Amino acid sequence: MELHTDKAESKMPKGVLRSILGTMICVILLIIFISSSYFRLAEIEVEGNHGLTDQEIIEMTGIAEDANILSIGLDRTCDRLMQDLRIEHAEATRVFPDRIRLVVTERTPLFYAAGGYGFLEIDKKGTVLAVHRSMERMDVPVLTGCQLSDLYVGDVASSDELKQVTDYLAGLSDDIIKQISEINIKDPARVYAYTSDSIYIDLGPIGRLAEKAPLTNEFLGAITEDGLAVRSIHLDYTVPVMKLRR
Repeated sequence: MELHTDKAESKMPKGVLRSILGTMICVILLIIFISSSYFRLAEIEVEGNHGLTDQEIIEMTGIAEDANILSIGLDRTCDRLMQDLRIEHAEATRVFPDRIRLVVTERTPLFYAAGGYGFLEIDKKGTVLAVHRSMERMDVPVLTGCQLSDLYVGDVASSDELKQVTDYLAGLSDDIIKQISEINIKDPARVYAYTSDSIYIDLGPIGRLAEKAPLTNEFLGAITEDGLAVRSIHLDYTVPVMKLRR
């Protein structure tokens, strides 16, 4: 009887056996799928990019041209993309049977500023995205009256004055910021903005710069809508004033 009991105890439970067999089948199927040419990568789709080209983003991923889409690590792909300062967020999904879709959100330059070795490209969070020998985009304002010689790519402009400039420009609508060509902070007590239509805007002291964004949107929007010939806008008065061209 004891011998019979030992044999019974040595038998593997049916549930465990089914679990092992199921796992083995899954592994075999996975190997077959990964090895199958049916899931071989045919195309990488890129969405959401504006400054970067599709090819630049694809090269950042490091995905091999003949990869099987099941073997591509989606999280790792996103991490690689977001290592580039120009990409704020990335998502990757498989589109069966043979495509990978990438959706990116780019960090876009908010303004340029002179640095120690070229023009710094700075985003809405104050991060230096890149440096250029010359300004590459004419639809982005340039900050004048200062030189940011101690900032490099990846640094964050954290001074109170630069934060005021960043908050002011970030508060402008897309249509309005395209009209601003320059912000001059040479005199912190009297900051000026200039538009591409040669209108100068008296913004007052730099410490109150951010609160002038809504007024700038309102006045420049009205000028564009009504076709007014304006020489200057003074937002530091108790009652803001527009002065017309003669």
